Amino acid sequence: EHHGHVLGQNMREAVYINLGLLALKKVIEALNRKATYIPYQDSKLTMLLSPGLGGDSKTSVVVCGTMDLENAKETVQALRFGESCTNVVNHANVGAKGAASLLAELDREMKALEDAIQKKERWETSRVVRKDSNVEEGTFEAAMARKLGGEVVNVGRVVGAEKERAALEDAIVRRAKLLGEDPELKLAESGFGGLMGGKATAMGGHANKRFASKSEGLKIKGKVVADWAV
Repeated sequence: EHHGHVLGQNMREAVYINLGLLALKKVIEALNRKATYIPYQDSKLTMLLSPGLGGDSKTSVVVCGTMDLENAKETVQALRFGESCTNVVNHANVGAKGAASLLAELDREMKALEDAIQKKERWETSRVVRKDSNVEEGTFEAAMARKLGGEVVNVGRVVGAEKERAALEDAIVRRAKLLGEDPELKLAESGFGGLMGGKATAMGGHANKRFASKSEGLKIKGKVVADWAV
């Protein structure tokens, strides 16, 4: 084996590597000359690196050298190549966002969804007839159950913003994953249940956080029989 050359079974691999590096050098030189034609297609390496070579991404070039006199020539060539790379100008696309900008966008999306939910959601009360297996025969409750077909109960729920709540749930999961947090725990904290609790309905989750300040409570025949504790 001679200095600067590879012989034997590794020769073909070395040839391909050197051809790729040569193509990279030609691309850098063309960019520095502001040529109208950049030979990206001369190598798979330069085709893969094209977004970072005068493209729309942020690029870092790491140049490795050594203090050994034996490799002084290669070190100087590497440093000169690195210097030529510094003249290449990229225009980073605004689509390449960092974690901070993604978090800010998610927060704005969640705030807009929460505002829409507060405007659209409303109480809805319905009467449900169910069978009461514990009612005692001969009582007034038993007579009413026979007359009405069962026990009549008023069931309240929150409706009106189902799509917005589904979108908000998805945004909470995406934000938790971005921060490396437990999505199920964040959903529970926001009143969406999951493995950590029940869904945010009229009688569960964190619906009270959204409605405590404006709720008129649960009414039966015009009389408030239940309300959130503030």
